[in-house]
This record gives sequence, C-alpha cells and structure tokens, in this order.
Amino acid sequence: MKQLFIFITLGLITNFAFSQSKKEQITQLTTSIDSLKVVLVNERNVFKTNIQNQDSLIQQLKNQIISNKTEIKKLKELLNEKNQEYNNLSTEINQINDLLIQKQKEIEQLKNQTQPITKDKSSIVMLGTWVGEMGGKTLTIVIEQINQDKVIGYNILGTNKRPLKGMFTNGYWAQSCSKSFDAILNEPGDNSWDGVFKISFVGYEDTDETEHGYDCKGNLKGVEAIGTWESNNGKLTREIYLEKKN
Repeated sequence: MKQLFIFITLGLITNFAFSQSKKEQITQLTTSIDSLKVVLVNERNVFKTNIQNQDSLIQQLKNQIISNKTEIKKLKELLNEKNQEYNNLSTEINQINDLLIQKQKEIEQLKNQTQPITKDKSSIVMLGTWVGEMGGKTLTIVIEQINQDKVIGYNILGTNKRPLKGMFTNGYWAQSCSKSFDAILNEPGDNSWDGVFKISFVGYEDTDETEHGYDCKGNLKGVEAIGTWESNNGKLTREIYLEKKN
C-alpha cells in the first residue's frame, strides 16, 4: 500500500512538472511568434517602400522617355526646316552664281566692244594734267578720259579732291595754228560748295615762220586753258587760267 502511494505521488509530481514545462514552451513560442510578426511587418514595410521607390523611378524614367521623344521629334522637325533652308539657299546661290557669270560675260563683251571714241581726234590734247591757281590756292585739273563728247576726270584745290564729269564742243581760238575745245565740267553736287567749270582748252601746232606768216606743221599740243568756276549755290565765282603739265 505504501508503495502504491509512493508511485501515485511520483506520478502526480511528474505530471505537474510536465505541465509546467509545456506552459513555458507555449510562452516562449508565443514570444517568438510575436517577434517574427514584428520582423515580418518591418520587412513588409521595407519591401513596400522599395516597391514605391521603384515605381516612382520607373514613372520618372517613363516621363523622361516621353520628354526625350518629344524633344527628338522637335529636333527632327527643326533639322528638316534647316535642310529646306539650306536647299533654298543653295538654289539661290547657284542662281546668283549663274547671274554673276552672265554679267561677267556681258562686261567682257562690253569691254571688247567699247573703246574710247573721241568726237575729234585732236581733242585728246585735253587729256592730262592742267595746273593753275584759284582763290589763292593751287588748282589742278586732271582729264582722265574722253569718250565721244564726254569728259571724265577730277580736280584738286588745295587738299580738296572732287570728281568731274561733263561734255565738250569744238571751240574757236583766234590765233592761227591753234584749236580749242570748250568744256563744261560738273562737280558731284553733294557738297554745298561744289560747282561748275567752264573752260576752253587750247592746243597749238608746231609752226614755221615764213614771209607770209606762220606755216602750221601739225603735232597739236595742249598748252593752256582759260575759263571760270561758279559754285552751285551762286555765291562764288572765280576766273581761272591753267597750263598743261603733261
């Protein structure tokens, strides 16, 4: 009987100890599960944040791609416009070059066809440099070209140089073995003191003296020029006398 009591007592003690061990295990497991839940929630939050960041980056890249496509389209349109402008300019340049070549040919033809033709060959005595005085200053008139009845040259009064253009006619000079040409030479008129020269250019032939007077030998040479200058505004008039220098 005593042995049975001991056996029952030992069983109860063992059973109680086993029950206590199960509770502790359950408590530990519960704590572990709670910890795992916390870790899982944290991991889910981290994953969710990463997903959101990735989605945001993907959207930014999509937007950038759209923007790049738009920009590329604009650049292609601009390139097409510039190519069209280039083609238009190339066509225009070719047309200008063709026109320039044509004009150069026309100029060459005119150069070949146009030669200075004088109304009277003896009028070439006007060509060259004539020097005198006007208003206390040295006056130089240079006749550069005679074409039919037209005269082109320039004058220098002191340090002032002005172009000259005008016309001439055959004049009259009383002295034998001489010839004169009456010219009207205009300054441009863009200066308030520009004016007009009216000059008789006189040339003399070589002569031999005989008992009957002088024998004209030809070889007409320009010698002197006499005339006037008047300002376009009518406020000033000068008489001039020039001598041929060359």
